Amino acid sequence: MNLGENIGNAFQVVKKTYENIDKLISYCITASEKESHFVPAVTKFLRYRSDNDWQGWLTQEFFLLFQDKQSEKLKNGWRDGPVYVLEINMTEDSEPMAIISKFEYEDISTWNAGCSPASYWAFYDPLRDETMNCQKDGDINILTPSAVVAQKTSKDYWGVSKISYKKFPLADITAENAKDIIFNTFHML
Repeated sequence: MNLGENIGNAFQVVKKTYENIDKLISYCITASEKESHFVPAVTKFLRYRSDNDWQGWLTQEFFLLFQDKQSEKLKNGWRDGPVYVLEINMTEDSEPMAIISKFEYEDISTWNAGCSPASYWAFYDPLRDETMNCQKDGDINILTPSAVVAQKTSKDYWGVSKISYKKFPLADITAENAKDIIFNTFHML
């Protein structure tokens, strides 16, 4: 096999992976609307994209935001409660991961309406900020702002007060168990 064929085959794998991610995203949105008490918080997935940075040419992280439909709807369109996040991450660890998290905030009522797809950083950065206080409760990771992060939380992290999350290998999530893994983990967090 020559270099050209290798590149062609690699892109076929990427295209098939994107197709499967699209199926998972569509399934989660449909399942949330029909079969769970979570609703999509925004209509599109969040992601990093950039024409100026080659790493932004290939989408490697996808963020779906949900909220509990039983929470009071606020004037800004958000609900008065946590934001539940399904992050499909193709860059973490040695294999693609689904990071299922619950972001709790000081005051979500002060937010602007909606959320730009480019605002992925508000859910990506806090999970990776090594200055956050980290605890474990079984297989759940819990992050809270440290004194170092306190200034960032209100400005850069939208007032996050606590993040609970659990990771799953993406390959372990199938059509048969996606609803159970994702939405049951939201409940558990």
